[in-house]
Amino acid sequence: MNSRQLKIIELLILSKEPITMAELTDRFDIGLRTIQNDISNINFEFKKLGLHPLSNKYGIGLMLVKKDKERKELTDLLHLKSRIVILNNDERMEAIYKIFLFSPGYVTINELADRLDVSRGTILNDLKRLRKELEPFPINLSTMESKGNKLSGNEMSIREFAVRKYLEKVKASCLYSAEEYHKQSISNRFFPVRSFEETSYIYSELQIANESLKKYMTGNAFLHIISNLEIAIERIRNGRSVCITTLQMESLYGTQEFKVMYDLAMTLSKHLVVEFPQEEAAYLALLTIGSDMVHAGMDINTENFADIQMLVCNLISRVEENLRIDFSQDVTLYSDLVFHIRPAIYRIKNNIRQSNFLYEDIRKSYLEIFEAVKKSVNIIEEQTRTQMSDDEIGFIAVHFASVYEKQKRRKMTTPNVLVVCDSGIGTSNLLAARLTTLYDINIADIIAFYAIKQTLSWRDVDYIVSTLDLDYDFGEKPVLRVSPMLTDRDTVMLDRYFNKRQVNKVDENEFMEVIERSCTIHNRDQLMEDLTREYSSIFKLNKRKDIYEKMLIDVMSKEMIQLDYEALDWEDAVRRSGKLLMDGGCIEQKYIDSMVSTVKKMGSYIVIAKGIALPHSRSGEFAQKVGISFLRLKTPVEFGHPENDPVDLLFGLSSVDNKEHLRALRDLTKILTNEGNVHFMREAGTAEEVCSFLNRFS
Repeated sequence: MNSRQLKIIELLILSKEPITMAELTDRFDIGLRTIQNDISNINFEFKKLGLHPLSNKYGIGLMLVKKDKERKELTDLLHLKSRIVILNNDERMEAIYKIFLFSPGYVTINELADRLDVSRGTILNDLKRLRKELEPFPINLSTMESKGNKLSGNEMSIREFAVRKYLEKVKASCLYSAEEYHKQSISNRFFPVRSFEETSYIYSELQIANESLKKYMTGNAFLHIISNLEIAIERIRNGRSVCITTLQMESLYGTQEFKVMYDLAMTLSKHLVVEFPQEEAAYLALLTIGSDMVHAGMDINTENFADIQMLVCNLISRVEENLRIDFSQDVTLYSDLVFHIRPAIYRIKNNIRQSNFLYEDIRKSYLEIFEAVKKSVNIIEEQTRTQMSDDEIGFIAVHFASVYEKQKRRKMTTPNVLVVCDSGIGTSNLLAARLTTLYDINIADIIAFYAIKQTLSWRDVDYIVSTLDLDYDFGEKPVLRVSPMLTDRDTVMLDRYFNKRQVNKVDENEFMEVIERSCTIHNRDQLMEDLTREYSSIFKLNKRKDIYEKMLIDVMSKEMIQLDYEALDWEDAVRRSGKLLMDGGCIEQKYIDSMVSTVKKMGSYIVIAKGIALPHSRSGEFAQKVGISFLRLKTPVEFGHPENDPVDLLFGLSSVDNKEHLRALRDLTKILTNEGNVHFMREAGTAEEVCSFLNRFS
């Protein structure tokens, strides 16, 4: 049986209703005669297996006889069958590569021919094609007389080649359940390597790891990582492991991704009886850092991304300037961009191409935003020393577009809608924003495809809006299929289910800004409270987040400023900037040691601009409160940065979480992105002058 015939059987197993010949010809885009031949061949194979032939009633369609009784037996025979002829040349070459990938040593031509049930000549031609395809990669197909062939070369490349070929053929929708994934996993594609029990365990443990990171990877990202994990298990068992440099290992030790993936590796080691080296956990952490997300919870994560936050603040400021739109009040934009840009930088630095299938739609619908982002991303390009692709620019632009849509209307009411989107966090937010702009609905959650079953078990959901085809029964919950960009055709369909938004309450902050243009308000807070109490049907009460609104002047005192310090070297300068934080009651002594250790592990990344460094450590680690110190050096010191050395201005940062310092960091960004301001900081005569100057930007 060929792969199409196997797919026909699978469709019949899953379908509750008969399937007509016409439906099959449409689905596979082939002629009726070909389908008839497929059915004849299936019935012939069923007869050999002792199963009932397919029932084909005129006017009704095809169905399995005694389906319920034979379902399990038939499924096992189909998906655990050890030999299968693959008529498609590309599939056969992929299967040959998999045999090499999962084999402990050399594999002979005869073994390949016997395994795939084809001639030696066919295998020789396939190996010739495979060698040709491997030429651009650091992978060799070594040959030894009398022993056969085996894969050699860079271990990471060997695995990534297999995963790349696999992801070209398999859709992320296979992650809907452990059962579906088991059938199509990289381990069981073409022929079985792993039992369902093992597959199910790996699948569930990676989901737990994903949840502990407090972020939903896209389905493709999850499939990419679980496929690498499946390969790693077999490669380790066969004595093959990845190599990670000491510098990479040191830079990964403190990350949340490494902690989670190390725990996952230790758990799998015990259950699957395979010993994971630390380097394997580090490699999984690298893949996780570079993964795309549908949803992220930044407030849960304890890591400090101050350097990336500074980059994001700068990016938002530049986009605001180009568009003349204020994005500063949307805290989620900052956090979402931090979580997006972190893996994006990893992808750009490592030349990992991520296609953006919505690129044309984004340019068409939000051209002005796209162009503004394109003008502003040079700050990221300078850090990565690589030009950013239009695909990556489109991913960033969609974050700004989602806030733009949210600013139109913010009130959300019932019904509860679950958004299932697998295009990344920016696109997911944009879709949710456009839905709430048009309709009186509440977004219950934004999730990836594979998280539906778990989410529905505890979320109160009335409708499912999905950008994917969901061929599953979710009870009474309607599934509404839409484009990620929500086209006019989609809105015509959605109009039948949701009430269009009628009256939007007035945002109290926006209303007060209008009044303040013409009037002097003596007690703004009291007036806002009176308005929202007396006219609750008109005004929307904004919950204040004072903890996130600490301005730069609030977190920097005169005692935390020192001018013209003579530092011995970069370490002395970092320690002095930390001492100023400690003088301000912001940190403990151990925080200073951690600041120095961070530079030693991570390198000169804290040098954020020419002559300017931002020393800091992980959020909450020996930090008592938010603080920013300012140290100006008499003689600049070298940090080892290839472009921004030497450094004479240091801004030490302490923070207890990833949010409380955001406003102050935005204020600092505005100062440092202006050459005149930086010049003033270099020329100021006293700490009092610096404080007075900073106060103007808060």
